[in-house]
Parts: sequence; C-alpha cells; structure tokens
Amino acid sequence: MVYLLSVISSLHLSFVKNKKQVLLSFLLVLYLAFLAGIVTSPHSFDTYAYQLTYSWTPASHRYEPGYIYWSYAFYKLGIPYVVFRLTYYISAMLVMWWAVKRFGGNLLTYFSIFAIYPFLVEITQVRNFGMIAVVALAFSFIKETSKWQWLLGFVILIIAFNFQAAGLLYLLVPFIFMLDSKLLQKIVERGYWILLILATGIHYFIPVTIANRLVLAAFNIVGRKQSDAFAHFGAGSSFSVAIGYFIFLGIMIYVWKYFINRTPDLLTYRRYKILYSVLVISVIDILLITSAIDFERYIRDGFTLSLIAFSMYERDYINNIRIKRIFWLLMGILIIVATIIYRYWNISQDGRMQYLLYITQFMPNINWPV
Repeated sequence: MVYLLSVISSLHLSFVKNKKQVLLSFLLVLYLAFLAGIVTSPHSFDTYAYQLTYSWTPASHRYEPGYIYWSYAFYKLGIPYVVFRLTYYISAMLVMWWAVKRFGGNLLTYFSIFAIYPFLVEITQVRNFGMIAVVALAFSFIKETSKWQWLLGFVILIIAFNFQAAGLLYLLVPFIFMLDSKLLQKIVERGYWILLILATGIHYFIPVTIANRLVLAAFNIVGRKQSDAFAHFGAGSSFSVAIGYFIFLGIMIYVWKYFINRTPDLLTYRRYKILYSVLVISVIDILLITSAIDFERYIRDGFTLSLIAFSMYERDYINNIRIKRIFWLLMGILIIVATIIYRYWNISQDGRMQYLLYITQFMPNINWPV
C-alpha cells in the first residue's frame, strides 16, 4: 500500500513546481531502490541466478567486468548478497536521479511514471538497469557544447557497457546526435516502417545464427564468457510477442512526433536531440528482436530515456489545462500498453502478477516457488 500511495502522491505533487520536488523525488528514489534491493529469490525472475553466482570470481567471466568485479569485492569483504544488491540499486537509482536532474526534467513526473513502468521490470534486469542509468548520465554530459564534457560523457558510456554488453550500441548515439535534426526525424519515423517490413522477411527467411555471431562479438569485446545466455540470444522469437513491442515503439515515436509538431524547434535543443537520437537504436532493435525477444531491452531502454525528455517537456512547455490533459493521456496510453506487453497482469508462472504483488508490498508474505 505504501508503494501505491507513494506513486499517487508523487503524481499529484508533480503538478506543483516548487523547491520541495527535489527532496521529495530524492525520497521516492530511495524508496524505489529499497523495494528493488530487498527482493528475494522467489520474487524476481533472475534474482536467484545472481545470488547463486555471487561468489564467482571475475576470472569466471560469467558477467561483464563492471558488475562482477563490484559484486566479488563485496563478497570478499564478507558482505551478504542482499546488502550488495541494495547498495547496487541505491547507487543506480541515484545515478538515474542525477541524470534526470542534469537534464532539467520534472523529477517527480519522471520517477512517478518510472515507478509504474519500467521499474517493475528493472527489478529483475539488474545489470541492464545499472547500464542504462550510467548511459543516461553519460548523455547528460554529451548534450553540452564543451568538448571536454563530450569526452567525459563518451568515457562514461564505455563504463556503461561494462555492466551490460548491450550498452555497446549506445556508443553510436553521440555520432547519430551529429546528424541534422530533420534527417534524424526522417530516419526514426520512416525507418520504423521500413524495418518493420524487413523484420517480417528476416523472421521467416534469415537464419538466427547471424544474431549469434553479433552477440558473440559483443561478448568478446566486454570479456564475458559464453554461457546459456549466449545461446538464448539468437534462438529466435515469437513474432506475435514481438508485434507487441513494435506497437509500443510505434506509440512512443508518435508521442515524440506530437511534441515535435507542437514545438517545431524542439530538436534544435541539444538536451532533447540527444535523447531523441536514442530512438534510432530502438528502431534498429526491430531487426534484433526477430532473432531473440531478449533484445526488447533497447525498446524498453528507449522509453526510459525518452521519459526524461517527456518530463522535460512537461516542465518546459505544458502551460495550460488542455495540453496537460493531452500530455497525461499520452503517458497513460504508453503505460497501459507497456504493462500489458510486459505481462504485469499475467497470473501464470511466466507472468509478473505473482512478483508484482510481493514487490509492491500488497502481499508481502506471498512465497511463490523459484
């Protein structure tokens, strides 16, 4: 119940622009980090695997070096896994909070929406969340005009993919960012439909071994060992499931388009343009998803970063009741579609309802089998 009250209160307070927002958003972030950190093995898809491998040395190459060196250092100090996990999530959430603040977004708008989606997915995606939080911080420096800040941002990007190999693709974003704004918009909007058609052909006619080679290259770059996870990427995917992610991406692109049409010079501002550039990676992901549904992370992460821009737009340009209603209607549609696609309301063994009830503390004593 505390979770629900926190989200509702934060949504309400996001309409009020005052200095207390910084403190209140900071407290909300700490609360979310606490919820993520205390999740036990039976209540999150991957928690058991991370706890099982907590004692593994960096020489095992089970995970990327940024994550495994950190976790092994805690293990060698005799610190319990739950303390490491809590520390990890507090650190990642604070990095994300700092990034949103640096961009100038409405902190309560961002984190109250984030608390609904994708927070309950990121509780499972431990390394991915650490990576995307660091990526967000990197982009907050790359948006600046100073070449030294750009360089610092690029270095931070390199750190990011050492937590999750998927972060390698985000090294392209600073260069995509250099494209003309109108060309960039055409690439995203037209590319979405072109790649959607190509994805259909690739799904049925191109061997998934091609994706295996791409994943192998990424694993070799970050020094991660091949494992059961390697075979997972490139095993193919259900196209009916993939369509759900494509619809979600299409709505996200439309929301961006609505804001750009309403504010034609929006992409001339570097802080908006760098976040819009991320959509190119999300569009490319249409092809990757045909090889393995796990690649949906680029669409989910695209939303996590786009949400920063939406919270900025809410603060900068939402200045009357009619537009405010449209803004929250669009956000509501995105959240509803996302939670359906990510099986928030699915009570089966592979759904998230059983975990959602525990994580949000509605049924804290629930104990589902691993």
